[in-house]
Amino acid sequence: MDLKNLKIKIIQTKPFYLFEIENFLNIDLYNGLKKNFPFVKENLDLKRMTDFKNKKFAFQTNSKIYDDNLKENFYFKKFHDLVMSKKFFYFFYSKLYFSFLKSRIGYPKHILKLLRLPKRVDKLNKDSVFYNFSIFNKVKTEIQYSYILNMGGIVPHTDSGEKILSLMLYFPDNEKKEDDFYYKERSYGTQFWESKTSNFKNYHQEKINSDLFKKNSKELFKTSFKSNNLYGFIKNENSWHSVESVNVSENYIRKSININFYI
Repeated sequence: MDLKNLKIKIIQTKPFYLFEIENFLNIDLYNGLKKNFPFVKENLDLKRMTDFKNKKFAFQTNSKIYDDNLKENFYFKKFHDLVMSKKFFYFFYSKLYFSFLKSRIGYPKHILKLLRLPKRVDKLNKDSVFYNFSIFNKVKTEIQYSYILNMGGIVPHTDSGEKILSLMLYFPDNEKKEDDFYYKERSYGTQFWESKTSNFKNYHQEKINSDLFKKNSKELFKTSFKSNNLYGFIKNENSWHSVESVNVSENYIRKSININFYI
């Protein structure tokens, strides 16, 4: 995969940075991932995944279920090797670096981290005596496989304060325009919000407050749940987003891969 040919299309820069990359993966890799997406339909193993409430389940790097798939799933490992490569990390880090800095204005500790030399790592050991004195800004890359069951969703939130970048890759079921649910499924992307409420520490608007939040906020942009389009945003105190309740069919599962950078 030649990362140099990828074109970042800016959707917005305020109140937070949001972008899109069309035709993100080599089509063979994307289709291979889709056909071999772990644990779908009757094989969905919810007991081994993290329960994020509201019918969202997921597993991520550094988990037993993830390591098992690395050994057994060719396309899973191929995607893992790509995302965990230095080329992948430095492509996004260099392209978005100044936007990372802008997103942390008002947070001196994070600015100081970002001024250090970047280094991709698999784990962050913040208990180490060397962590705060390193010349490197150690950035953890995490891959999450996400499953939202029918009638499930994600309440409005802004993401962890230690996350600097979120990348989202979708895997819709209905690819033919003549399918009954083609356009309906396209509407189940990620909804971004404009809100006057600052939320750097990422408290979630749970169900009891979700309707009130939406009433007092403005729908800013919704991504299209589209094959092989990568959407990304830079986390700040205003990066509110949600997934509205999915209602396609009884056995439907909304599948996506989320790639996150943490400092």
